[in-house]
Amino acid sequence: MKNFQLVFLFIFLTTNFLLIGPIAFSQNQSTTSQSFEIEVIEVPEVLVFSVKKEIQDFSQELPQLIHNSVVELTKMGGKPAGPLIVLYYLENVDFKQPLGKILTEVAWPVDNAQYSNNQLPKIKAARIMFKGPYQGMNAVYQSIHSWLVQNHYKIVYPTREIYHNDPTTTPIEELLTEILIPVEELKE
Repeated sequence: MKNFQLVFLFIFLTTNFLLIGPIAFSQNQSTTSQSFEIEVIEVPEVLVFSVKKEIQDFSQELPQLIHNSVVELTKMGGKPAGPLIVLYYLENVDFKQPLGKILTEVAWPVDNAQYSNNQLPKIKAARIMFKGPYQGMNAVYQSIHSWLVQNHYKIVYPTREIYHNDPTTTPIEELLTEILIPVEELKE
C-alpha cells in the first residue's frame, strides 16, 4: 500500500510541476485587470525535510527532485505532514535575461524532529491565496511586486509556494496555491 501511495504522490507532483514549471518562471508577462488580496502575515517556523538543488529545466528536474525527496523521507520512516512547500532563491536575478539555474528547495513539513533535516525560519511575508489555474500565476507575481513597491516593502528571499490541493483530482478553477513573499519594510 505504501508503494502505491508513493507512486500516486509522484504522479500527482509530476503532473503539478509539468504545469507549473514553465509557467511560474516564464518570461512572458501576462496582463490582467484582476486584483488579488494581499496581506502581510507572520509565518511560524516549519519543521521540514528538504532538499536543495540548482534547477534550470523545471519540467524535468523539479518533479525528479520532489520524487527523490519524498522517497528519501519515506525510506527514513517519515511521511509528509502537510502540503508541499517549494522555495525559490531568486536573489540578484535580472528578469530581463534568461533565468538560467535557480536554487530551488523542496520542503515537506514533518511532525517528528527525527525526520527533519531543516527548519524553515519564521518570516514576515506578503501572502496571496491564489485560486485558479497555474497559468494565472504570472499575474499574481506582477500584483505582488507592484503592491510591494507601493507599500514600501522589499523582498527578502527565498519566496515560498505552498500547493494545497491535487491538480489531478481538483478542477483547475479550484486549485489553491499559497504564495509567500518574505518582506522587510523599506527605511524612508
